[in-house]
Amino acid sequence: MHFVTPGARGPAPVEKLQAKKKIDDGWYNVYHQRMVETGARRTIFEKIWSRHVVAEGPGAHVLLYIDRHLLHEGSTSAFGRLAKSGRGVRRPDLTFATADHYVLTTPGSPAPDAEVRSMVESLGQHTGQQGIVYFGVGDARRGIVHIIGPEQGLTLPGITLVCGDSHTATHGAFGALAFGIGSTEVEHVMATQTLWQKKPKVLRITVEGRLPDGVNAKDVILAIIARIGAGGGVGHAVEYAGSTIRAMSMDERMTVCNMSIEAGARAGMVAPDETTFAYLQGRPFAPRGDAWGKALTYWEMAASMVLRGALDADLFLDSSVEGILIYAKFHHFHAETEKQSGNPFMGQTAALIAKYPAAKTRYEAFLKNFGVAK
Repeated sequence: MHFVTPGARGPAPVEKLQAKKKIDDGWYNVYHQRMVETGARRTIFEKIWSRHVVAEGPGAHVLLYIDRHLLHEGSTSAFGRLAKSGRGVRRPDLTFATADHYVLTTPGSPAPDAEVRSMVESLGQHTGQQGIVYFGVGDARRGIVHIIGPEQGLTLPGITLVCGDSHTATHGAFGALAFGIGSTEVEHVMATQTLWQKKPKVLRITVEGRLPDGVNAKDVILAIIARIGAGGGVGHAVEYAGSTIRAMSMDERMTVCNMSIEAGARAGMVAPDETTFAYLQGRPFAPRGDAWGKALTYWEMAASMVLRGALDADLFLDSSVEGILIYAKFHHFHAETEKQSGNPFMGQTAALIAKYPAAKTRYEAFLKNFGVAK
């Protein structure tokens, strides 16, 4: 098995590099031991990143070990290239697949055309040949790839997880380092269980306060994007923190992390806590028995002792103000469009704005900037 170093033409055996970092098996034991030995106080991102570096390469690239690789029917071309090169999937036990991108996940839904049908059938054939768990058509476990990961207990704190889809950041809600990759990168992970990456900077976004009634997780992330801009997260992994985030359910945290890429971020993450652990316990692929206790010890330690000084950027938001601003924007336009039909949103917006003077000031500035009459 070989991989190609960025900027180099000659291949190098991946076995030699992986021998330097023996993390193929028993990841929770290895990581727990490293945490005990170092007692490191770093960001969640830094803790995960540093434990997955297999080797350093040219141009500030590092070779990262990948704990989970999720596939969908769009991955069939990578399977084809792998087969032509005479190689197989290095760790089929860490690779999982579902059909969700071009075919509906509703039970009984047919493929829309012959091309999609061929892709789905090809995925089933390749996964069968490679011994990969496949949540295929007719499997009750099948669903959207970024939902079945958490549902099945495949998405765990402290792991690196990749998928050929931009919204892979969703899994960061569980304290994982998760990001989307391209087709050639999918092939590289299949062949080596590693991936060349450049280390992003870390942006901590702390959201404090209780969300007003009617304001939800999507309003929060939209408020964050409105504050930092559509490119505000470029080159960064975003760590979300604060009482507002901690009060969210796992579904809500997944929403926030999912939309991190809408701000250009490489990944979005939330430190694992009791809400995370309660969600994962008992899931089909989650650790069980003694393994659960060891994993829990590691997860709790990994989420503690975070050093704020290691951040590249820090942003604080008041959810009672930021969230209501997005709520007001959204409902204002809907009210303006439909007020002739007795839409109740305008009255709700006015009542909510009246409670938050800071939000009122920013809301009025928004209306003025866009030339909208109050």
